Amino acid sequence: MAQRSIVHHSAALKLLRERLSNEGEQIKFSDSTVLVILCLAMHAHFTDDYDAAKHHMQGLRKIVDLRGGLRRFSYNTKLIMEILKCDLGIALFNRTEPFFFKDSSSEPWIPYELASRTVESPDIPNSESWIPEWNINADVQRAWTVMREFCSTINSATKRNRRLPKEILLNTMASVMYRLLGMKDFDPNSPDEAIRLGLLAFSSDTFLHFQNMKPPQTSFPQK
Repeated sequence: MAQRSIVHHSAALKLLRERLSNEGEQIKFSDSTVLVILCLAMHAHFTDDYDAAKHHMQGLRKIVDLRGGLRRFSYNTKLIMEILKCDLGIALFNRTEPFFFKDSSSEPWIPYELASRTVESPDIPNSESWIPEWNINADVQRAWTVMREFCSTINSATKRNRRLPKEILLNTMASVMYRLLGMKDFDPNSPDEAIRLGLLAFSSDTFLHFQNMKPPQTSFPQK
């Protein structure tokens, strides 16, 4: 670990200890505290220290729950986005369960909202040409369709020199990727599993960017 990284990491840990020892809950559970824990979790993830990353994410999840869940952070879309990016990245590259949206019965998945709702609809067909004999799972088809429309919307916005709202990025990432992670019952050799893994690989490359930092693994793990 580089000397500068060690200094920043030590400073972050010191700041976190000070905040968590504070008697006032407003400081202890503030956005600033969430950001410090998030940075520590990301640092652990990118230095391949899964135990530390897991510990920080458990603490982060607890603070989010104490504040009433992710909906209480609706005023800060970017913060929610970074929390879920870190959660998804750790789950994918360590072949573990995410800390958010891992049980749809107690924490329902974010509903699908096709990207084309808030941007001029791109010129795309209304149906997929799936091979009937493949009998592709309906949830896999839905995830594929949402990602297809999202990509078409990005292309359309780029041509018009428009920036997509952060809410579109957050909704598409969370609604698609957590559902894909939750699909666990496919035969490893089935078309369903091949498409699911392909969508996970594509969506992780699309959404899980951390300022040009690369995850500790270079091969995409099968779940």
